[in-house]
Amino acid sequence: RIPMSLGTLSRLRALSMDASQMEEPRAEICLGGLQVVMGYLFRFLAAFETKGIDLSGFGILQFPSEIFSFRSIDEKLTLGLMINSLDLSSNALSLLPETFADLRALTDLSLADNALLRVPGAVCWLTQLTRLDLRGNFHLRRLPLELANLRVLREFHVTADRFLTPP
Repeated sequence: RIPMSLGTLSRLRALSMDASQMEEPRAEICLGGLQVVMGYLFRFLAAFETKGIDLSGFGILQFPSEIFSFRSIDEKLTLGLMINSLDLSSNALSLLPETFADLRALTDLSLADNALLRVPGAVCWLTQLTRLDLRGNFHLRRLPLELANLRVLREFHVTADRFLTPP
């Protein structure tokens, strides 16, 4: 595991690591090179101040577990318990873990332009969501009925021309 604080070392010019052995960040991030790794880590650090994290366009294949393991400096909170905005758009996610429901503070979620096969029930338990973007997930054929649990949802974006039944 690479310490997230590495993201603050703005003068770092070289970092040698074996990406195949990395758990956090995942190999697809580590293989992107030093600038990609540093940018990725910096976004996690900044999220404690902004309460949002933009992980769009990193080529992420699996949900980043760092969201649940990265803790505040005082070690009291994990990032996942405090962020209210999460942008995972333009990656390669096909599934989301059920632990996704633990992101209870989320009000804004973008999963646009991924390869999602289904919307997991866990998303439907994020009852604080006011915005959900699922556009560009062309493998989605159905939406779960549990989306009705999102009572405060104000914006919902989806590419509807691929659905077997109307959304």
